[in-house]
Amino acid sequence: MKLIINLFVMSIQLIALYSIYYQVTKRRLKIKEALISVILLSLSASMLGGYWIIAVFPLIYIFSMIKYKSANNYLNYFYSIYTCFVTLFLSNLINLLIHEMISVNLWEQVKFFIAIFSVLIPILVHFLILRLFNTDFRILESDDPFINNKIILPSNTILTIFFTIFLLIYFFEIFIGSWSPIHENTKYIFFIYIFMFLSLVIFVSIQTKNYLQMQIYKSKEREFQQLTIYTNKIEDLYKKIRGFRHDYANMLISLQESIQTNNIAEIHKVYTDVLVTANIQLEESNYNIAELTNIKDTAIKSIISTKLIVAESKDIIVNLEIKDIIDNFSISSVDLVRVLSIFLDNAIEAAIESSHPKINIAFFKHNSNVILIVQNTVITEAIPLNKIFSADFSTKGNHRGSGLYNIYTILQNYSNISLDTAIDNGLFTQTLYIKE
Repeated sequence: MKLIINLFVMSIQLIALYSIYYQVTKRRLKIKEALISVILLSLSASMLGGYWIIAVFPLIYIFSMIKYKSANNYLNYFYSIYTCFVTLFLSNLINLLIHEMISVNLWEQVKFFIAIFSVLIPILVHFLILRLFNTDFRILESDDPFINNKIILPSNTILTIFFTIFLLIYFFEIFIGSWSPIHENTKYIFFIYIFMFLSLVIFVSIQTKNYLQMQIYKSKEREFQQLTIYTNKIEDLYKKIRGFRHDYANMLISLQESIQTNNIAEIHKVYTDVLVTANIQLEESNYNIAELTNIKDTAIKSIISTKLIVAESKDIIVNLEIKDIIDNFSISSVDLVRVLSIFLDNAIEAAIESSHPKINIAFFKHNSNVILIVQNTVITEAIPLNKIFSADFSTKGNHRGSGLYNIYTILQNYSNISLDTAIDNGLFTQTLYIKE
């Protein structure tokens, strides 16, 4: 019976740990992983007794390191220690508050249920705190040095200190065998803990907002630079076309004179040496970028033009088709720029490795949908489509795959968007449907 109760309590504790872990990371736990976790926590409790919580952090950290190998180690550390500290701190805080509101006799009668509530209530409390401060920890997955140096590392230092102090106080309570969940002399420390915890959340919130402001500023700078490149490209195309119009008029005059004199040999010479050559030159000039006039969002236009120029500089054949005027995307411009950047960067990397590098890009409207297609040649078709959006998948070697997982994370925020992925005849195709 005692074993069953222990397993039940461990399961409840695991639910709290995982729920807060998920609120922070959005990482899902498989049933097999949950069962293994319950067994390991139960074994820890049976071997360590009241000191079992000392095993929680190492277990979560090792789990994160194994399951998410491609993630930043500092980030895995942050997720693990934050989850442990917040879960145990809030559980004990709820325990303390309940203890202060009821008598000792009643406490003894209902302490099993109190133990359950003190584990589950923190899930709701933590959720509300994150909503209150509008904190989204997923931004910490960025590989930007600012995130690592100004948010994750300072937070890890603070959390390590907080968690160490918490464990020392917790073990002290066990050592003196206090009847209450928190000793009378130490419960005041929890008010300091509340302040420290809220300070940490506020610190992360402020720093992430600062980071987003920096990204917006950098994005506007990039957009301006890309727009300048786009404008220069359009000017070059205009000069070519204007020069061709002038040359073409002279060609027609030459041809007219040859026709009037009925000089068949001269007509043949003008046609072969001038008109055909001019036509070849026109075909070789890339006018893809002119298609971008149908895209009205300057940020989208800028990122596509920049990637087109990059692809062409690598001798990749690029076909761009935008026949419909598209003046509105039912998705944040910042998010669509991120998605397009990943699509096109991946397409360029994959195409350049194939024997005949080629990228096809198309935008069009169909049945109240804006449809984006990015297609590229690939060196192999042996790509597991069911795994490409996982956090640690990569076709580029260890610790380099995160792009498509980032797309998956972004699109989770939009119920009006779907993505189809296919590979056939040496072509890898991503089709994005954006319902207007």
